[in-house]
Amino acid sequence: MTRDLALSIDVGTGSARAALVDGGGRILAIAAKEHEQIVPQFGWSEQRPADWWDGVVHSVRSVLDKVDGARGRIAAVCACGQMHGTVLVDDTGALTRDTVPLWNDKRTLDLVAAFERDHAPDSYLAESGNPPTPAWPGFKLAWIRDHDQDLAAAEAKARETIPEPEIVLSRIAAIVAHDRREQLQKVRSHTLAICARDDMVTPLYFTEELVRLIPHARAYVLPDGGHFFPNVHGAEFRRVVTTFLLES
Repeated sequence: MTRDLALSIDVGTGSARAALVDGGGRILAIAAKEHEQIVPQFGWSEQRPADWWDGVVHSVRSVLDKVDGARGRIAAVCACGQMHGTVLVDDTGALTRDTVPLWNDKRTLDLVAAFERDHAPDSYLAESGNPPTPAWPGFKLAWIRDHDQDLAAAEAKARETIPEPEIVLSRIAAIVAHDRREQLQKVRSHTLAICARDDMVTPLYFTEELVRLIPHARAYVLPDGGHFFPNVHGAEFRRVVTTFLLES
């Protein structure tokens, strides 16, 4: 059976969506499932990661059911989603809290203001490339550290029962376990990695490492556009992706 379809998945703030697209860029089927945005108090914004997964499963199954033989025709899977949702998991991969603060959550305004007060812009902009905002996970992690009683209690209990060196080693082990680079050698599909040379969120060396480790992978590097290069260079991005899919 010819593999001539791309399965696209997007986990947005309002819903999880999936679509089947043919080699000419025509959308053959699309489906979505909305998820709740939880506002415990003014300025806060949370969602349940479990709802994201349920929405993806529902949407993917829906589009696969709408197109004949779709399950055997998938040539590529493309995924994107909302940024800066701070999802914490334990060493088994289970969620540590049912809800997570989203990109549009503003509970960290005081932390951001304190950071701006204590740090001159020229002390961090060269590395961050961005001004501090409540969207960034670092501020959300600080807020969770200071305010989430359940996590604080769990950490206190761990410190009472587990020696400090073992805690450090377990954290190192968790980082190593999260490293899936050795799995990249198993990718058999032709792969195109696109990036912008000035992207500071996903730097160029990420793309270079992917291309080095994935068999039959190649890179396409745009001169600029930062992390939003698909918007800055929309026509070129679409042309490159379409050409790649047709060749594959």
